[in-house]
Amino acid sequence: MNDAYSELLSYTGRTHKVCRDILNIGKISFLALPVIMLVMMELTGANRIVVLIIWIILMFILALVLILVGYFDNRLIKTLQQVGNEEGTIRKLSFVDEEMVEAISNKIEEKLSADKMTVENILNEFYNQEEN
Repeated sequence: MNDAYSELLSYTGRTHKVCRDILNIGKISFLALPVIMLVMMELTGANRIVVLIIWIILMFILALVLILVGYFDNRLIKTLQQVGNEEGTIRKLSFVDEEMVEAISNKIEEKLSADKMTVENILNEFYNQEEN
């Protein structure tokens, strides 16, 4: 369990770093895109309306990608926190006193053996009544 948890933690850390890098590149792109579009418009002499429409479409696409990456990163972190809470609960449960577990186990076995004898007695009586 500990091995799988550390592997999950490592994967999540790498993925979180990649998501943060993508978000940082996206922030820079929001600043660089207008400059690039203005330079392209001046160098090519293209129609301003066409360049403006392309610019707006690219801004929406970039915003959508950044929202999706941010959402994915947020879900990843929440999932890791949930798994961490479960791991902590499992670790707490693994420190149960061995003597107490043995005593409870013995009581359960005694109770089951007594119940088994009772069930066997009832079944024997039932079968004996049907034979008579």
